Order: sequence, then C-alpha cells, then structure tokens
Amino acid sequence: MTFVIRAESVLKQLDQFLAQFSTMVSQKRAINSRQTPDNASADLLKQMLHAKAVVEDRRRDLYASLNDLSADNFVHELWSLAGDMPHFDFDVSHLTGSDAFLRLREDIFLEALTLTKDLSQADNMAAFIAELTSQRGGASV
Repeated sequence: MTFVIRAESVLKQLDQFLAQFSTMVSQKRAINSRQTPDNASADLLKQMLHAKAVVEDRRRDLYASLNDLSADNFVHELWSLAGDMPHFDFDVSHLTGSDAFLRLREDIFLEALTLTKDLSQADNMAAFIAELTSQRGGASV
C-alpha cells in the first residue's frame, strides 16, 4: 500500500470515528437534558466536547497538509493525532452498547504511529513526497 493511500485510509477512519463520536456527544447531551446531570455526567460531556474539538482540529490540519502537499506538516499532525487518541478512553458503553468505538480508536492510534514511524525514514518520506506531488500536482515542502 502506498503512503498516500495509507494516509487517506487514516483520514477515512478518522472521519468515521468523528461521526460516531459526534453521535455519542449528541446522545450524551440528550441524556443530560432529560435529567439533572450530576457533576460526573456534566464533566464527562465537557471532556467529550473538548476531545472532539481537538481531534476535529487535527483532522482539519491533516487534510490541509495533504492538500498543500506539506509532507512534514502531515507527519507532525499525524504524530499529534496518535498522541491525542488515548484521551478518548471515556466509558461510552452506555452510549454505544459495544466496544467498536474503542477498537476504531485503537486502530487509528496504531496506524498513525506506524505510518509516522515509517515516514520518519528519509527514503520513505521522499517516496511520500513524490507520491503526493505526482497524485496532486505541484511542489511539496
């Protein structure tokens, strides 16, 4: 699998992850609005909203890096994303009924780490830059 395909795969997984997480945030808001939330429930919603905003920003920056052909920035953002993913360790079983969300989180985390490690090698970074340039046109940084 090429580096660009792997990068796009991580982004697709991230889109899926954020869609699921957005649904859970909406569910949590609905639960809190139907009942007077205790401090733990209100804090959980705040943590979820903050984590969602952080990863949405990371997602935006990852897409911008690919669109701008900025391989170095993409790798930096990917590394940061890998660092952010463990913060999604909320107990959301009451919202999802399964651990699929946490498995997806783990998949993104592992692929982001692996791709970052692979792209830290100069030859691989050069190949990634060449792929970006040939697939998207223009010069890369």
